[in-house]
Amino acid sequence: MKKNTFIFRLLPLLFLLLLILLQFGQTLIPSEGKMIYGGDLLTQFYFWKGYLASNVRSGVIPFWSPYNFSGMPFLAHPSTAAFYPLTLLFVLLPLNIAFSINYAIHILIAGLGMYLLLRSYKTDELSALAASAAFMLSGFIGARVYAGHVDIISTAVWIPWVLWSTRQLLSEPSKKNFLLLVASTSLEILASYTAIVLFTVEVVTAYLAFTFVIDLWLYRRIKISKFLLVFLSFTIAAALTAIQWYPTLQFINLSIRGGGLPYSMVSWGSFPPSALKLFVDPYNVSELAKFPYTFAGFTLPDFFDYYPGRIMLLIAVVFIILKLLKLFTGNIFGKKILSVNHDFWFYLFMICIFIWLATGGELKYSLHHLFYTLIPFYRNIRIPTQHLIMVSFLLPLIFGMAVSSVRSKLFSWLIMIMIVMELLPFSRQFFINTNIPEIKYDQNLVKTLKSTTQITRFLPDFGVISPTEKLLNFNSAEEYAIQSTTGYDPMILRNYFDFIDIANGNRSSSQEYYNVEVPPLSPYSPALDFLNIGFIMTEADRNWQERGRPIKFSTLLSSDKYILYKNNNVLPRFFLVSRFVALSNTAAVKEKLLTAQPDDFRRNVYITKDEQSKLPQKAVYDCGNYPNAGIYDDVYTPGKIVLTMETNCSGILATSEIYYPGWKATIDGRKVPILLINTAFRAIYLPAGKHTVIFYYQPDIYLFGGKLSLLGCAAIVLILAGWSLIPISLRKTRK
Repeated sequence: MKKNTFIFRLLPLLFLLLLILLQFGQTLIPSEGKMIYGGDLLTQFYFWKGYLASNVRSGVIPFWSPYNFSGMPFLAHPSTAAFYPLTLLFVLLPLNIAFSINYAIHILIAGLGMYLLLRSYKTDELSALAASAAFMLSGFIGARVYAGHVDIISTAVWIPWVLWSTRQLLSEPSKKNFLLLVASTSLEILASYTAIVLFTVEVVTAYLAFTFVIDLWLYRRIKISKFLLVFLSFTIAAALTAIQWYPTLQFINLSIRGGGLPYSMVSWGSFPPSALKLFVDPYNVSELAKFPYTFAGFTLPDFFDYYPGRIMLLIAVVFIILKLLKLFTGNIFGKKILSVNHDFWFYLFMICIFIWLATGGELKYSLHHLFYTLIPFYRNIRIPTQHLIMVSFLLPLIFGMAVSSVRSKLFSWLIMIMIVMELLPFSRQFFINTNIPEIKYDQNLVKTLKSTTQITRFLPDFGVISPTEKLLNFNSAEEYAIQSTTGYDPMILRNYFDFIDIANGNRSSSQEYYNVEVPPLSPYSPALDFLNIGFIMTEADRNWQERGRPIKFSTLLSSDKYILYKNNNVLPRFFLVSRFVALSNTAAVKEKLLTAQPDDFRRNVYITKDEQSKLPQKAVYDCGNYPNAGIYDDVYTPGKIVLTMETNCSGILATSEIYYPGWKATIDGRKVPILLINTAFRAIYLPAGKHTVIFYYQPDIYLFGGKLSLLGCAAIVLILAGWSLIPISLRKTRK
């Protein structure tokens, strides 16, 4: 009997697993050289997870990557999600298989979370499974797989778990439920898509306020302590995960997203009210044309990426209408028929709120603009339509509550079968195998760029939407250890982005036009040589020898799709300059660089008065106009650079290495301050003589984040140890 009961309890899990097998098909375990298709997966996550995995397997913590945007933090990047437990899949499994398994596990987590949340409302198993299937097979999940949004899926699947564990802790404040809420919240934070974490916080905060009012209304009393326990759980989860989010917060603040974006950029991708038709007709061409982005790609036409399914939507709408009729006409359906928990109306209200937020600036009375004004984080998130992520979760939830209220197993069976029959074919179309990125690359180009022994950078002179980019994806630089001046990433360091704008002669930011890449650098720019750009790749119809100087650029490779040039005048990565020019502030430095000539970068560095204070008071600058420093030996790794240098004069050792907190320097073992030069780069004062110079990246911010995480662990131990001191009245389950 016990065995049968155990098997019976496993049936929901087995059903969800069967759905995943049918959903994935052959994409679950791709053959060699194949992997599941995803737009951003193939151009971003494939290389980010690959770089992380290869470093971890080698016993290296990849704090820094020198391979994109002339160098940037890697571990602090939100999409790295290095401390998220399931990221371990990319270390343990072949990369092409790891992505499919990662998706499958997370979609299963989504289904289980929805099932448990609905069962907490005493819904029957079949209704809960029907809602779980609707969530797992929804357009939202399929579209994110097709688009390659690994981080969005990994984060969104924890929404039902956070809400379920919040409800569990409110109704029964036990050790188990306390740990459950801490764990589910921590996992959602570590999964790294911060916009979804914010949306979840909004839902849970609204739910706590709603529960507070309901308790006061129904029971005429409030147990403040249980709300405090929920708040304490979230606080501890935030502390536990600080080792990841605290360095990430620093990175975001120093990126082009830091400080906020103008509302014109934030509201890009708003949801037009007329596009509500897409919930029923996901291929409506006229409505899809109103969006500035598209989900058309590999093989599929454009579609609405939040399509919930017509059957589910129809049942939810019919149920709401019948409930309203019941409200105004009395219990014509009977007391038990169509009765639902009062939370149903809360979730329906939140659906309306999130649709309103999704409209962004499309409506005269914009809730999104109000949030943009009041909540600082809203100034960093683009595409208001993202709020429909919460609608994709909440619709199956109220659907499951509605189906269960009919109290008919036959009805539940029929609805579940209809949901699977409608949404499984729709979902399966998004799961497609394709070649791994390396197969389509120009191998001659890759070999040429990898074979250079000198430390020099590579400039792709085209954008991410250019067909030429497909010959060697921007982010593949991390796989091949090619140091590139660009990349495909929404997180670009602001000081570097500003420098590229300045190098192109732009006084105003070009961020409105380039926000996942830096603007292509002009061949006439005096900064071209300073940036240590030794190789330039252009589209075949763009001739740099005509645009620049024929003597300066020589052709290395050419085809009908591209030309690869060598820059014959490139400056070394590290060189001595004779003097510095100290200006009042960063704006003055930028203005000076706008009029700089090529020789200015060879002879001077430009710093602010604040940076000047880091220089030794008795420093000597006795080098001529073109000083020479011999470099006898050098070691260049992502997080450490060792130079053995000899010079007969004293000056500034200038570099085109990116300045960022955490970089440190020593001369002959003695720590020296690093200067911020030319708005974005590192330099040190170098006295005459023979020296060993070391630059190394040691981000102390991880120590602070780690201390907060340890504090969170200690808090959990203390709370569990002192659990018996919590009042018994708090620990009783509310009947």
